[in-house]
Amino acid sequence: TALIASSENRPAALFRVTRSLFHRDAREDPLEGRAEDFGQFLYDKIAQIREGFDFSIEGPADVAGAGLETVIWSEFDPVTLDDVDRLLAGLRATTCLLDPCPSWLVLAASEVTRGWIQAIVNASLGEGVFPAALKEAVVRPLLK
Repeated sequence: TALIASSENRPAALFRVTRSLFHRDAREDPLEGRAEDFGQFLYDKIAQIREGFDFSIEGPADVAGAGLETVIWSEFDPVTLDDVDRLLAGLRATTCLLDPCPSWLVLAASEVTRGWIQAIVNASLGEGVFPAALKEAVVRPLLK
């Protein structure tokens, strides 16, 4: 009781005392395996939904291709330094794990970086190829 009273207003200490009283020395990670279980659940759910489809039925011809038209843009106006400045002015200084340098540094050194950004965007538009390094993303699922 003295241990509990001494940690009365400190929840973390109270949980430690409670755990020691119940002899739960083994530290278990409650989230261990949760991502794999969730991934398997989604995989099974998608498979279950697909089994319910009847693929032998064909819809009307005008509906089959609706919305799948390919739009090809053959001309682009090159991006100007003013365009890049407007873009940089609207950015927040948040940084992603994949960023080669912090966003705040890109913004602080915009006199140097804006020319590089302009060159990358204009080259991408001109060649029709987006740099593979810029296609990567970090995705962190929120388990609720």
